[in-house]
Amino acid sequence: MKSFKCLAKHQAGDEHAIVQRSEIFVQNASVYLMIPTTEELKQQKTATFACLARDFAPPKFSFNGDLDGLSEVWWMKGTDDKKLVAQETPNGPGIYKLLISFEEWANGTRFICSAKHSEATKVLSSEYSRHNGGVRHAPSVYILGPAEQNGVEMVTLTCYAKDFYPKEVLITWLANDEPVDKMSYQNTQVIKKGSKYSVYSQFQVPNKDWKEGVVYTCAVYHEEGKLKRTVVRTIDSQSSKPANLSFNVEIPSVCKDQ
Repeated sequence: MKSFKCLAKHQAGDEHAIVQRSEIFVQNASVYLMIPTTEELKQQKTATFACLARDFAPPKFSFNGDLDGLSEVWWMKGTDDKKLVAQETPNGPGIYKLLISFEEWANGTRFICSAKHSEATKVLSSEYSRHNGGVRHAPSVYILGPAEQNGVEMVTLTCYAKDFYPKEVLITWLANDEPVDKMSYQNTQVIKKGSKYSVYSQFQVPNKDWKEGVVYTCAVYHEEGKLKRTVVRTIDSQSSKPANLSFNVEIPSVCKDQ
């Protein structure tokens, strides 16, 4: 609490007044730019960027976004004068989202989100741009069934996609051609080796379903095409021992009339 004293002097006498004001805690925000998910890029053909400013005080805050070096209020698109107004999300204050097309995202445009606090002189920025400098390459996909395990309820299938570029990739699983819950499998972060990337996915399935011959599919989606790798559980008629069959299914991204 700060006190300010105003003193007035007059021949008839002196008067004063004291004004008290609470000290305002000022803290610059941390600014984060959240990039679109691979699910959105593949399934919806859009790219949503979210700009988050957090841990700032006092609560009044203004946003400024620019694209390709243009600096205007909110976000700008390319080199034209069209304003794209960022929308505040219902997830909480300080989050503003910008929706663009997949093509706009894929061409490597630089996105910058800037935030300026009403009580601070420093403008904080966070930026993202997609790097397109490498040689495009579709992934090779490998799948591994579980080792023979008796007396366990769950077994693990492993899918490995390697040597792809660019790094954006989406892996999903299907059981008998039906999509499974995303919570039932885990994908690693992409791993960079040289100029290419790799990723693993592990899917836990009921041992009972696996032994009964449920067909599990690891679907790997990449910009260079959609590749599915399927593993099937079978029984060898001669040895009466379980065996794994693995084969590729190439699905073209565009169908043409013959």
